[in-house]
Amino acid sequence: MKASELTVKIIHEVIWPVVALFAIIYLKKPVLFLAGKLGKFKYGSLELEFNDLLKKADKTADKSLDETRTRLLAMAHDYPVSAVIDGFRNLENRAKDLVSLKKKDVSYSAETPYRELQAVMTKEKLIETKNIKLFNELRIMRNKIVHASGHDISPEQAVRFLTLSFGLEDIISGQISDKTTQKK
Repeated sequence: MKASELTVKIIHEVIWPVVALFAIIYLKKPVLFLAGKLGKFKYGSLELEFNDLLKKADKTADKSLDETRTRLLAMAHDYPVSAVIDGFRNLENRAKDLVSLKKKDVSYSAETPYRELQAVMTKEKLIETKNIKLFNELRIMRNKIVHASGHDISPEQAVRFLTLSFGLEDIISGQISDKTTQKK
């Protein structure tokens, strides 16, 4: 067998998995969306049940969220300031996820990113006013803890901050779920 024939044969055998892998990576979101709609796929001896896979993925995400929250609550006892910073960062990221669903062109100023985020959520009415006020209060508390000299926080206060932050994060996650369901 000539080298060129061998090369062609190898390419012929390897090309379809490479193309399939590329398609899965490049078309990840549409494929996941369709997988959720299909429920079940069967081709020859290959059979996939997407509902089961999606349920497992949801359980994994829930477990990861629970582990993160448990870690933050444990951190609050020894490092309350760090726990507050990390907890608010998680809340901020969820808020950014929500805002990005509504407005694609949001740019957060380096000076006041939290205020910008809050302003967009208020203007676009992405969450209820009482929850925007809670976001603002958590932002102010976080800023005092991080920036104000002599403003200490006890482990109990850090746990309370995290509890409020987790609740608001869940509300925002619910809004994200509602908005992504509406897009489908």
